[in-house]
Formats: sequence, C-alpha cells, structure tokens
Amino acid sequence: MGFLDRIGESDLSRRGFLGATAAVAAGAALAGCSNKVEETGGETPVESTTVDSMGRDAVTGEWKTGACWHNCGGRCLNKVLVNDGVVIRQKTDDTHEDSVEFPQQRGCVRGRSQRKQVFAEDRLKYPMKRVNWSPENPNRELRGKDSWERISWDEALTYIANEMTRIKDAYGNRAFYLDSWTMNGEYARLFGLFGGFMSEGCYDFCAGELDYGLYAAFNMLTHTHPLCDRLVPLWQLVYHGIILSNPTTETVNYPIKEDAARLKVFEYGGRPTFYLYSKFVTDRKGVNWMGAADLTCDDEADLARTAKVIAQAYREHRPLNHLQTQFIDRHEYLTDQVTVTTYEGGERMVCNASDAPYDFEGHAVAPKSWLLVK
Repeated sequence: MGFLDRIGESDLSRRGFLGATAAVAAGAALAGCSNKVEETGGETPVESTTVDSMGRDAVTGEWKTGACWHNCGGRCLNKVLVNDGVVIRQKTDDTHEDSVEFPQQRGCVRGRSQRKQVFAEDRLKYPMKRVNWSPENPNRELRGKDSWERISWDEALTYIANEMTRIKDAYGNRAFYLDSWTMNGEYARLFGLFGGFMSEGCYDFCAGELDYGLYAAFNMLTHTHPLCDRLVPLWQLVYHGIILSNPTTETVNYPIKEDAARLKVFEYGGRPTFYLYSKFVTDRKGVNWMGAADLTCDDEADLARTAKVIAQAYREHRPLNHLQTQFIDRHEYLTDQVTVTTYEGGERMVCNASDAPYDFEGHAVAPKSWLLVK
C-alpha cells in the first residue's frame, strides 16, 4: 500500500496531522526554526541558540515576511530573520494559536528550509558542467561518475540557446514542455517569443504562447460541482482551433476509459493524450485524477497492449485531424445524453451517450458512440 493510500485510509485527525508534521519539522529543521520558545528536554530553551552554523548572530535582527519560492499553491506564511542583509533563521505562522476554527497557515519542512538554497555553503554559486560532456559527445555513461568544471555564464547560456535551437529545428516547439508552475512569468514569455510550448494546464494568461495543453480541466467528470447542472465546453468554445488540448484529466488514455470519458474527447474536439503510469495522484475517496484505468510498459506484453491502445486512437482521429485547426461555432444538447458540436467549416460531431441509437437528420448514431456529419 502506498503512502497516500495509507493516509487516505487512516483515522488521523487534522489536529493529529498538524502535530505529526510539527514533529517532523522539529526533527528536520535547524534548531531555532521552531515557532515558539520551547524546551528541548534539558534546561536550555531553543531560543538560547545565539549563533548559527556560520557563527553569525542568530537572535537579533528584523523578522520579515518572505515569499515561499517553491510555489506549491499553499501560500503558507514564511518569516525570515534578517541580520545585516542575510537571512539567518526562519519560522512560519505563529500569529495565533492553531485551531480548527482558525488554523495556522503553517509552512512545510521544505518551505521552512529555503534559506539553504540561497545561503548554504554547498549551494551552486556559478555554472558548471561535466568535464567530459559536450553537445556533440555527451558521454552519458559517465553520469554520476564524471568530475565537474566551472564555466562562464556566457558559455552556459550559449550551450542552452544552441540546444534549444537544435531541438526546435528537429522536433518543433511541441518538444518544449512547461508545467503549470514553471510556465508563469518569464518562462512563458521566453518560450512564447521562441515560438510556443506545451503545458500541463491550459491557463488563460499564457494562451498567446501556448501550443498544446495536456488537459483543460481537472477531474471535470468525477468532481462536478453540486451547483453545476451540466457541463459546457466554454474553454473549447474560446480556444479550440488556436490551442490543441485534451478536455480533462480523466480523458487521458481515452480508449481504455469508461464511455463518458471516451466520448468527451470527441464531443469537445480533444486531441488524444496518453500518460503511462498515470495513477500517481489519488484523493481521499480513492478516486484517481486520471481515472482508474492505466497504461504501463512493465514487460513486452504490456508494451504491446499500450501500443495497441495508442494505435486505436490514431486510427480514430486521423480522419478528424482537420477539425483541430477549426473554431467551434456552437455546442448544444439535443437530449440529456446526446450533444452536437458544430465547427466553423459546417461539420457537426454528434455524440450519443445513451443506450439506444439516435437519429440525427437521417443519420443513425450508435449507442455510446459518435458520428461526424458533413
């Protein structure tokens, strides 16, 4: 049983979980990083530590709010003690007592150890490369064995620029992938000016640079909001024909998914997307964000099965490729289980999620199937 599964099945309360994480933080973080003055088991309190590992004053200075550079989305409070322009210590939320009604915005161990990324003695201070590495002869077998040498910033930037250009010339901009965090700000601007990129999520603020989105929504089919009467492809009505995309996390690996997920790819004009070993995020209810079915390649038979599934999607979508560059003019429900998506060229995609055939203007649409009407 995996770690996340054990957490999901445990009876651990929120207060118990916070207590456990506090214990982990106390054990892993430096002495003096705790939220309060606490006894360490002897007569000397933690706050009596007056110098840090570098011999600097670890008591006096000014506490300031510092950003959490990991940007996981938690936005937890990160406070830093600044002495002579140097961050000496860290702490997290101690503005009030923690309670269910008013929980502390307490940072994790990773967030509370960020000063080491900037001030640790063994941090990287300048660009380095493996001695026996070059773009023409990378000597990959020496990874983990080779020694390192310092290079200039101009050399490092030249290596990066040349490799980016080589990859773009060979494979196009779809070979560049930025996840939902790294595509913020400067990264999106750089790769946008370079011609575009693929991304984990289809966010509006980078739509001008985005080439392909791994999915446009999270768990759209299994986590429908109770106030939502029915799903509407709003994102696709705006961006289809401009940005290639997959409708939602559950429609990844669509040929092996249940009918609702499989048909949603055709209804929303999605581009087939495949993810091997996709079952790595499961919620408290045991629902996986990409669905229960998965593709793997543990052995030759497994790989052959995966290749067969991808080949099926290729055959099904090859006749539909031209629709990827067209705008969607209209999407409507003909019944609760039958939809029609109209493209700018006049073609209509009819999806029938019911158990009975559906007649669309003299065309029979089979149950749990779709039909492109020209």
